Amino acid sequence: MTRNFKPYTGQGEGLPVVRLIMVISSLSPLLLLWTITGFGCISDAIFIPIAASVVVISHLIIWYRFRRSIRLNDKHPFTVDRVEDNRQFVLVYLLATLLPFYRGEIDGIRDVVATLFALGIIVFLFMRLNLHYVNIGFVILGYRIYTVLPPREIQNASTSQPLILITKRRNIQSNTNINAYRISDNLYWEKPS
Repeated sequence: MTRNFKPYTGQGEGLPVVRLIMVISSLSPLLLLWTITGFGCISDAIFIPIAASVVVISHLIIWYRFRRSIRLNDKHPFTVDRVEDNRQFVLVYLLATLLPFYRGEIDGIRDVVATLFALGIIVFLFMRLNLHYVNIGFVILGYRIYTVLPPREIQNASTSQPLILITKRRNIQSNTNINAYRISDNLYWEKPS
C-alpha cells in the first residue's frame, strides 16, 4: 500500500520536543564559533561546558529519535509527484543564525539578554515555520533535504500537506516510490542502503 499524503488539519505538527531539539541542534555551529571566539562576559570555564553539553545532548537526542524510528519500524511508503530541493534553506539558516552573531561583541548582561532574545526569536520562527529540519549536520553527513509534494489528484492546500524528506539521493523523479522512517509528522528520513 502506498502512503499518499495525510489530510492537513491546520494544526501544528506533532512531536514538538523532537522539533525543538532539532532546532537547538541546528545552533551547534554558532555555539562552536562562540567557544572559539569567546562569549564576552561569560568565562570560558562556564560557557564551553554548557555549549558542549547543548551540542552533544541535542545530537544524541536526534540520533536516539532516528534509532527509535528504526527500532519501531516506523516506516511509511509514499509516492512522489513533484519534488523541491531545499538547499536554499541552508543559506537562510546561515544568514539567520551565524552571520548576525559571529562578530557581535557580547560584553555585558544586556548584550547576553539581547542575544538570547534574538536566538529565542529565531528558534520560535524555525519552529513556527516548520524549518526544524534545516541542520548543517545533515549537509555535512551528505544528506539532501527535499519537499515532496502530494500527488496531483489531491493537491488541495486545505486538505494535504507536503512532506520533508532527508535522503542521500541526488535526484528524485516523479512517481518514485520511497519507503522512509518517520521522524516527526511531516519529516521523514530515508536510511541509506
